[in-house]
This record gives sequence, structure tokens and C-alpha cells, in this order.
Amino acid sequence: MHAGQQSIKQFDDALAATMGVRRNNAAPSGQVFSPLAFAMDMQREYFTQFWRFWNAAFIAAMTGGLPLSSIP
Repeated sequence: MHAGQQSIKQFDDALAATMGVRRNNAAPSGQVFSPLAFAMDMQREYFTQFWRFWNAAFIAAMTGGLPLSSIP
């Protein structure tokens, strides 16, 4: 799970660096809306939700639907 989180973070950092976009959500005063930044944010959100869904599905499949805290 940690490896998946690191992978998403590395992808996010590389994409932001390539596009020259700041990573924080707050735009500095005077910054113009960027369609590329918006597209990058949408893609980041999509991959985050995608990863969370498949991670939860994998954990549920491996634990038989039991919460991880109940497994010895």
C-alpha cells in the first residue's frame, strides 16, 4: 500500500514539474487560471480515486470483507 502511495506521489510530482505547475491548491494572487493546471488536477483526482477503489477492493478480497483491524 505504501508503495502505491509513493508511486502516485512520484507521478504527481513529475507531472507538476513537467507542466511547471505549483502543487498546492491555492493560486498566488494575480495568477491566471490555467486550463493545463485544471486538467492536471482533474487527472490527479481521477488517479487518486482509481487507486483508492482498487486498493479497497484488493484488501476486501484478501480479507474476505473483514476490516484489517479484526485480522490477527
